[in-house]
Amino acid sequence: MKILIVGRVDSLIKSIAHRFYKEGSKVFILSDDELREPYYKNYKLDSLNYKYDYIFKNTHFDKVIYINHNIESSILLNILELSKTYETSQIIMVNLKNKSKEHILCENIFREFKRLYDINMSILYIDRVYGEVNLKEKEDIVLNIIKDVVDNKNKNYDNRLKNGYIHYLDVAEAVYLLSKYNKNKEYYICGYELASDKDIYNLVLSTIKNKDSYTLEKINTKGFKEFKEDTNFYIKFSLGKEIITIYNKYINESNSTEKIKAIKKDKKQNEFIKVTKPYVENIGMFLIVCFISSFLSKNNSIFTIIDLKIIYIIVIGMMHGMKQSVIASILSCLLLILNQLSQGISIISIFVLSQSLVQMLMYVLLGIYIGYASDFKNNQIKELKRINEEKDSKYEFLEDIYNSTYEEKRELEEKVISSKDSFGKIYSYVKELDSLKPQYILRSSIDIMEEFLENNNISIYTLNNDYLRLNVKSNNKGFNPLKSIKINDLYEAKDKLLNKEIYINKNLNPKLPSMVAPIVKDNKIISIIMVDKIKFSKMNLYYQNLFKVIVSLIETSIIKAYNYEEATIKQRYIDETIFLRKEYLKSALKVCEISKKEKKSDYTLLKVNMLNDINYLSKEISKCIRSTDLAGVCNNHVYIILNNTNKEESSVVVSRLIGKNLTVKIVDGVDEDD
Repeated sequence: MKILIVGRVDSLIKSIAHRFYKEGSKVFILSDDELREPYYKNYKLDSLNYKYDYIFKNTHFDKVIYINHNIESSILLNILELSKTYETSQIIMVNLKNKSKEHILCENIFREFKRLYDINMSILYIDRVYGEVNLKEKEDIVLNIIKDVVDNKNKNYDNRLKNGYIHYLDVAEAVYLLSKYNKNKEYYICGYELASDKDIYNLVLSTIKNKDSYTLEKINTKGFKEFKEDTNFYIKFSLGKEIITIYNKYINESNSTEKIKAIKKDKKQNEFIKVTKPYVENIGMFLIVCFISSFLSKNNSIFTIIDLKIIYIIVIGMMHGMKQSVIASILSCLLLILNQLSQGISIISIFVLSQSLVQMLMYVLLGIYIGYASDFKNNQIKELKRINEEKDSKYEFLEDIYNSTYEEKRELEEKVISSKDSFGKIYSYVKELDSLKPQYILRSSIDIMEEFLENNNISIYTLNNDYLRLNVKSNNKGFNPLKSIKINDLYEAKDKLLNKEIYINKNLNPKLPSMVAPIVKDNKIISIIMVDKIKFSKMNLYYQNLFKVIVSLIETSIIKAYNYEEATIKQRYIDETIFLRKEYLKSALKVCEISKKEKKSDYTLLKVNMLNDINYLSKEISKCIRSTDLAGVCNNHVYIILNNTNKEESSVVVSRLIGKNLTVKIVDGVDEDD
């Protein structure tokens, strides 16, 4: 499944992206900041429309998740139009609390778009989120208060307005469940605690100073009871318990940032010292030589024998190489000239006297030789170090390859076990079909097959004699399968089905579905599953095997439900009639109502006055309805459920019943009291 997440709240985007990635989905992100994660494809939020069109055209997203917070309405409108154009199956808006005009406008645009185009669009209302430590997030209230407490800032926090706080990971789980169950409603969720800014401040303060724990006000969770019932969602994190974790994360993050700044500063200082140190040492040693030459050589005969300038050039050359040794040679020459001038020798005489020229030439040659020898030695040492480091880096590289290969192996093993199309995952979904109502199983089977096959053109028919009657279908506005099909009209698929085999439309016959599978009970076909408009890229052996596995698991559940119905036929039906008893009629009607609400099937309810003998009515009504229709008795009236029949189409059955001298009318529900 391909998921697009649009928003500017990076922490929330990361949490939602990671949750879907764990389920094997391909995640694409449209955001201001580039999230450097290897698992996701990043795009930059931009006002240029053609960029979005290119993204949607080349990817064809299955789901779009829009985080409504600080985003322009023009971007939202563009995303909605493209989602409609490229048939995105579901759009989810995560609506963070915000009173700005642009935010409210986005909310109204989303609702109006849903009303106009009848697309599966859900809204998840949230007050405030917490949990991640991202120093760039300026609107994270909890994090901002922790910063103020750590920096000893005294502020007057509001104690009147209280909000429900919910963890980023809980929001990510809620969004995933909305997607998983393909809901088309508006929900509100929050954590278990209600807190004002002052409450958060007191909570942080009590945590840092190890005072008595500060207790937050509990929330009555009835407000999001519907969401819990629809998705089996529950809150995992508590603000009171998580505050210490957030505080510790913030301290570690702050320390890391400070350390990085200090390291950069030290690095600059070290570089400056490294560059200037040779010059300082050279000049310092030259001054020492000058001092000794000018004051001590007159009184100590040893300094007339030993030339300190030669020692100076050798030491500097050995310590710092060619550059400094040449500078030392030049300085020594200058010092010699100054000494000669101080003795009354003219500048011309200095350069004429061979002794002075030889001495200066000796300084220069000595400086060059010592510098060259020192550089040569240093270069050899550097080369050996480089070779050594190269070998170390090769070893580290090989070690990294080994570790990454090992990690990838582990990830692949985990993915095989926990990916959405693993057998275990399929089995856990099919466990949801653990019901004893065939109609409920058929309705839920559509959701499961849409999830795994990534196709919303699925229909299930019931076989009666030589006709297939439509039972349920995908909630897809553009998918309108025939309500009745003669089995002979299935051409080459008919032979495969009669042999109880799965048919694959390898010839790409446009008159036939892409895949057809029979549901067999007691060597007799009872239902047929059809999948239409499968992408050509998915017409492969893997997809066929996946289809077979899902069908076989659904078949097991349906057969079990039919066996139960056969075993309890006396409990469910009034003796020797086609009429269901009151409680079973209501139960069947409830399943039909849910299917109609989810746009998977339609039905019409007829009410017949029970003026005649019940056995007589049973015989007469059975002649007027199909085998897929249901009838039952409730409060001295007979109710008939015409499956996959709208009010206009029900006129045929109504005419037949009136022809039997029965009083019939179309009703919306069963009367409780007559």
